[in-house]
Amino acid sequence: MAAGRLSQFERVDVISDRGRILAGLAPDITPGEFDDLVRRTVSPEFDSVFIAAVDGTEIAGIVCFMPHRLSWASDAILTYQAAGVLTSSRYRGRGIFPDIVKHFEEVIGQSRSMIFGFPNENAYPIWTGKLGYQAIKCHKWKLPLGGGIAPLFLRRRAASPDAIYQNDRELIALKRRLYGEALLHAEDGDGYVWGVGRARKVKGVELHEFALGGARFKDGHHFLDLVSRAASKIGFPKYLSATGVESSPLGSVFKRGKASGLEHEVVIFKTFNFDIGDRPLAIYNGVTDWF
Repeated sequence: MAAGRLSQFERVDVISDRGRILAGLAPDITPGEFDDLVRRTVSPEFDSVFIAAVDGTEIAGIVCFMPHRLSWASDAILTYQAAGVLTSSRYRGRGIFPDIVKHFEEVIGQSRSMIFGFPNENAYPIWTGKLGYQAIKCHKWKLPLGGGIAPLFLRRRAASPDAIYQNDRELIALKRRLYGEALLHAEDGDGYVWGVGRARKVKGVELHEFALGGARFKDGHHFLDLVSRAASKIGFPKYLSATGVESSPLGSVFKRGKASGLEHEVVIFKTFNFDIGDRPLAIYNGVTDWF
């Protein structure tokens, strides 16, 4: 194994190349951990793209790019979420991760697309520094459910019609496969909300959380109606939690949000052959499983 950067990249198949991938990444990842990554990153509608950096025949690292259709008004583009990074410890410090991303940028660079993600604290400086991705700070919102006080937290203001929406139909299918009955969902002819129900104890009291995964709604009143229906199956006391960019439709209907105190809690992105402009991004990271 020679030192220095690798220049050979290839798309691998997580089924037929499974043994080769595990051999290259052992002992840093177990077969069970790899299978869990695959389960969480295989898109229901499009094929996820796994790009490997290769040293001879040995796989040194892989990055998964989950295809994801974003849409606004009557337009839509196929984008990719960076949703899983694995590098062999034998190759760390050699730029495997950023080099794979740069290779994939060349692959999609002539198309109209975007790469985005939710970086952890280790990946954040690589995305925003070495790779030059833009970062939008995330905000957090909480909403008590039940007791009649939720309307005090919301405005009736209409959500922006120009927002760029994630493909929630695909995400609901993916998350239902992962969470089963814990996936909560409500919709009507004008919108929807979905998320995951969780229970946790705080000072001995069990609280029930509705972690928002995605939403589309007309205004604050409509949003609350959908949330109340989706969260009707979880116990009391209960509340909604949501994390997304401040300019999202949620930011327009909540009276108050709180900027994340973590530097890396952002949405990172780079566009190719199109411009987001000032359109709000309706991308939420309350139910992210990788990154």
